[in-house]
Amino acid sequence: MTARVVDLESVRAAVLDLARDLRFEGQGRYAEIAVQIARQIPREDTE
Repeated sequence: MTARVVDLESVRAAVLDLARDLRFEGQGRYAEIAVQIARQIPREDTE
């Protein structure tokens, strides 16, 4: 397996996109779980 470096904002955005898609597909319970996961991902400082 090869390790890759990704920025946390990209990961956070991808999880929120997943939540949106799940909600669109009628999977609100799983969408809420995805949102909770996204909230656990720290935001990067933009200073």
